[in-house]
Amino acid sequence: MATSQNCYACMLGGADGRDLFMVTAGSSDHSEASAARSGRIEMTRAPSPGRAGHD
Repeated sequence: MATSQNCYACMLGGADGRDLFMVTAGSSDHSEASAARSGRIEMTRAPSPGRAGHD
């Protein structure tokens, strides 16, 4: 999945665990990203759900 900007974090969630949420921004520099107000949460559907627990 291509994002509109650099992706710095992601997590599966949603009711069925197949929504992939990605935190993106134009820069990893906090001051620069904050000034540009470029942060976004982008989402796509994953082919399989995440695991609810860990072994």
